[in-house]
Amino acid sequence: MFATIIADIADSRRNLSESRSIWQLDGVSWEGTYSKIRVYKHDELEVVVSDFSRIPKIIRTLRYKLRPNILRVGVGFGDIRTDSHLNLNEENNPYRMTGESFYLARDALSMIDNRTQTQFSTGDIGLDSIIDALYLLMDRRIKDWTEKQWNAVMKYEAKGTQKEAALALGISRSALARRLHSADYDAIDKSEKLIIDLICNKFR
Repeated sequence: MFATIIADIADSRRNLSESRSIWQLDGVSWEGTYSKIRVYKHDELEVVVSDFSRIPKIIRTLRYKLRPNILRVGVGFGDIRTDSHLNLNEENNPYRMTGESFYLARDALSMIDNRTQTQFSTGDIGLDSIIDALYLLMDRRIKDWTEKQWNAVMKYEAKGTQKEAALALGISRSALARRLHSADYDAIDKSEKLIIDLICNKFR
């Protein structure tokens, strides 16, 4: 059982110069991923995830790496019936992939509208509705994060403590705490952990 994350840059034709930044992720591997990130054309990427507990972190890191672009993200769960996703050749594009996780991820991406940025397809409509509602709220909040808030959140998670994160950013611990608070990091973190619990309970 795997999860496939497919993301594209919203309105990439209008923001072509910005969308080129997506190529920095081509061939990159992160903790919890089964395949390397693969970029197609100039506005779409795909990655297969084996550790479901990493999915929220991977999605948020994609948004961080590609800011200020707006990403549309579809996540699908299921089997994989090919290893061609490990081949970075241009001819092996996501539309030729086989396996339920690929199909459901693309279906999820196609369901995104003007109100949403993230859609899940687990095969359980009730579970999808809960996760999608949580992401609707999180995405709306994260969309308003400032550069300082983004850096505070990501550095705090990388370092593990406010003391180490503040030192790395060259700010006081109280300043870091204020940035985390103003970003509603506690609520985001709790929501992501709830999503992880729901997914892992579904597929345990």
